[in-house]
Amino acid sequence: MEHRILVYGGLGNVASERIIPSLELLRSQFSIEYAIVDLNDTGPGTYYKYDTEPILKYNTAIIATPNNTHSLIAIKALDSGLNVLCEKPLAHTIDSADQMLAASKAHPRLIAMLSDHYVYKPSVRHIIYNWKKYHQEIGPITNIKAIVFEQELQKGRDWLFSREVAGGGIAMDTGFHIVSIMGKLFEFKNLTVTGAKITRCPQAPGDAETYACITLATHRAPIHIEVGKWMGKVEKEIIFKGQGATLEANIGSGEVLLNGKIDRPPTVDDCYPNLLKELLSSIEQQRTPWTTFEEGYKALQIIKTAYKIAEYNYKACYTSK
Repeated sequence: MEHRILVYGGLGNVASERIIPSLELLRSQFSIEYAIVDLNDTGPGTYYKYDTEPILKYNTAIIATPNNTHSLIAIKALDSGLNVLCEKPLAHTIDSADQMLAASKAHPRLIAMLSDHYVYKPSVRHIIYNWKKYHQEIGPITNIKAIVFEQELQKGRDWLFSREVAGGGIAMDTGFHIVSIMGKLFEFKNLTVTGAKITRCPQAPGDAETYACITLATHRAPIHIEVGKWMGKVEKEIIFKGQGATLEANIGSGEVLLNGKIDRPPTVDDCYPNLLKELLSSIEQQRTPWTTFEEGYKALQIIKTAYKIAEYNYKACYTSK
């Protein structure tokens, strides 16, 4: 099968540095032709400015544009008969996500896949795939702690901290990843938001939060999530503490530790090649992909609930603006 792909947002960081190199890598396994579509600019080679692309000549759309454009592009692509892979979060608002989900259900033969690359990170993927075994080893879970602290933004990604464009800040960006992982492990219907706080680094661009603390409850254990930018350090890990053992996932290195001993060694991060392989395989096999629009919608509902709980603090962050 020939995969004729439009990569929306092709001049941006995610598309140019992650998606396109991964598509090139997968040419040895799949028949791939792609063109790049950007919302504002054109470039050398096969580039189109949005709304000039010959969409009917293609069969798949990959959306790596700012959050507030996801629904417009996804619905247009689905209605034009294209399979869709959309970067997380699914949309910047619940209403836009509703529209995307409705469009995907109106075209059940098309693939509507969520691109949530943390779910495909080596250590995370390993734990999800082997969760039944690990759960037996660690026993009843007493608590879970997830921390993802990073430093400054990469150049050109200031829009991630615009509430109007992104729908929020670090909770919509990195917090969404962690909620998605917990949804995979425990099912979204078993996750309840019990608390949320957000703050902002005054040196950051935009007007959204740069630190978020979200607490969830499952029927098994409390989950404590902390995500932040401009933290002065880099830390990316999830720790599952049980009555019998402790399981640690180093999101950055890919290492997995069980009771402090290496159970899976560090490895090269292959999340985007694996993610795109899942997209192309799902299209060829006409099966449901591992990460879906439905899951993206459920994760967004949880994140938006966290924002409502943190609303007082959220507004207080901006009283000086």
